[in-house]
Amino acid sequence: MVLTNGDRSVTLVTMSDGLIAELVRIQRERDWSDREMAEHLGVSRSMWSLVKAGLRQPGAKFLRAVKRAFPYLDMNLFFSSRR
Repeated sequence: MVLTNGDRSVTLVTMSDGLIAELVRIQRERDWSDREMAEHLGVSRSMWSLVKAGLRQPGAKFLRAVKRAFPYLDMNLFFSSRR
């Protein structure tokens, strides 16, 4: 997505659905409830549920929690530039 303000354009970089899909895959693979997944991430169960449902866009705090909980995940794979 490109936002334009007069002479300036800004391309937004958004999180792809890949990160959430990967986290859901891990959750299912380990047979964790939403509460257990949230505990492993270090976020509230409601936050995890909203992110998982696509009702909340994860912010920097959430991404740091993901990296802390799953350091082997390549975070660069989960972002896409949308125009």
